[in-house]
Amino acid sequence: MTRRNWLPTYLPSAWPRRLIQARIPTEGGQRDRNSLLLALMYHAGLRVSEALALTRRDISLERKTLHVREGKRKKQRYVGLNPILRPML
Repeated sequence: MTRRNWLPTYLPSAWPRRLIQARIPTEGGQRDRNSLLLALMYHAGLRVSEALALTRRDISLERKTLHVREGKRKKQRYVGLNPILRPML
C-alpha cells in the first residue's frame, strides 16, 4: 500500500466570514466570545488551544501583536494582529 501525498482542503473564502458573523447560539450568552475565538483562529492563524489560552495581557493593541504563550510544544511566539480583529477586541 502506498501513501499518497495530499493537500488539505480549504473552505471557500466566504465561509469563514459567514461563520464569524453567524453568532452561533449558545447557552449563557457566549455568542460574542465564540465569534471572537473563530475570528482569532482564522485571522491570526491560531490553534484552538492557543486561542482559548489567550488572556488580556497577551493582546497588545499598541504593538498590534498577540503573545501566544501556550503554543505547540509549549513554545511562545508573537503573532501580528490583523486590523479586522482590532474593533472586536
